[in-house]
Amino acid sequence: MFDDVDLSLKSLLDDTAAPEAVRDAEVDFRTPGRDYAPAQETLNLFLTDVVENGALRDAGMIIERAGGEMVRRRPPFIADCRYLITGWASPDTPVDLAWTGEHRLLGETLRWLAGFPALPAVHRKGGLRTQPDAPPMLVAHPAQGRRDEFWASLHIAPRLALDLCVTVAFDLDAEVPEGPPVTTHALAFPPAAAIYTIAGEVRAADGLPVAVARVVLEPLGHTAVTDGRGRFVFGGVPAGDYRLHTTSGARENDTGIRVPAIAANGYDVTLT
Repeated sequence: MFDDVDLSLKSLLDDTAAPEAVRDAEVDFRTPGRDYAPAQETLNLFLTDVVENGALRDAGMIIERAGGEMVRRRPPFIADCRYLITGWASPDTPVDLAWTGEHRLLGETLRWLAGFPALPAVHRKGGLRTQPDAPPMLVAHPAQGRRDEFWASLHIAPRLALDLCVTVAFDLDAEVPEGPPVTTHALAFPPAAAIYTIAGEVRAADGLPVAVARVVLEPLGHTAVTDGRGRFVFGGVPAGDYRLHTTSGARENDTGIRVPAIAANGYDVTLT
């Protein structure tokens, strides 16, 4: 899966719409150690850490129909893949000018990546094409750990770098047969309850929409991820009282709702 993330990021950086300095740079994923000397202007994306995203952990089992039987499988493992992005000048650049080119390259890279709250579908490779949700991306977030110790471990001088976090789901492929589905015959059925489709928006305290926020409809356990305008939709919801549990990074909110709603914006959420 890590190679799929690497290839997807390279595709995004090579996009023809990317700034010229970014798309013309070589994209490399090797460890930038003491002997690292790329042959041309290069963006190095070093995968420094892979850690579980506890905020998106799903403790319940998933039950699905497969081949006429019901199977139970573990939910995917949600992991944050943390990259350190550095810029490297071509070897023919004078030493006293190398830093200007490297800073320019990193600045253009930040401007390009900051426009994508999630990895675009057109650039997803391999297993990322079947991810249940668009993999969120966060660039220039606070660094993890001591950066000075990191550079010392690589035996190179400290240099300007960008932190990039890509959150992906790892399918654990653990299926447990539950047996054939249970069927019953009945002579009469009660009237079907009304089923609703509900939609709302997630906004920050300043009124701006929050993209790639995770919204869980409790107690049904239905999950949605907001689009670029902060919108989410749930279908197949019976009438009743529910709770919207919304998270985005360190922000979270619990909002009680009633279906059908009394007000036009009865399903909107404000994250603070």
